[in-house]
Amino acid sequence: MRKTLLFLTTLIIFLTSCNFDTPENYFDSITLNTNSFGLIGSKDIAIMKESKKAKSLKVFINGVNNL
Repeated sequence: MRKTLLFLTTLIIFLTSCNFDTPENYFDSITLNTNSFGLIGSKDIAIMKESKKAKSLKVFINGVNNL
């Protein structure tokens, strides 16, 4: 009984300590996922710059127009 308990405890510790994710894997997955979002919002920024040049840019904070 004692040997079985010791074996199971050792096996559980061994299995929970096996982590194959390295910091490089996390970094690679994050940078690859963020590369797909590079062009989102570029049209919005261009429209905002044009509105700012035309002095027609409106700022809304909590649904209230603050000029």
